[in-house]
Amino acid sequence: MRQIRKTVFPPTPRNLQHFNYLLQMDNNKHFTMSFQKQPSLFYQGPLIVDGSFVGVLFCNKHHIESIESEFHNVKISGCDGTFKTVPKTLDNDCYQLFTFQVIHRNVVSNKLYITQ
Repeated sequence: MRQIRKTVFPPTPRNLQHFNYLLQMDNNKHFTMSFQKQPSLFYQGPLIVDGSFVGVLFCNKHHIESIESEFHNVKISGCDGTFKTVPKTLDNDCYQLFTFQVIHRNVVSNKLYITQ
């Protein structure tokens, strides 16, 4: 099973920068897309603050743009940060998983940040 997995999935990333690199490779593009009927880009790229790489950003911009005109009707939104559930890397440099959710017509839109 492990041999088959190695032929289908990329290796475990060494760190977040390596994770970013793996997701930008052409043969891993399917991991960057949503599972909707019309797939859209979910992985948005590295999170850069003051010129430093601090994390990676996932967001379904297509869905957010499709409901943007109705944001004034959003009644529920929330933020959550956790330090217990973070992706595993070989260097253990993932420290926080931060999400921002908006519920609109019983559909949740997420932004997901994984930071060092």
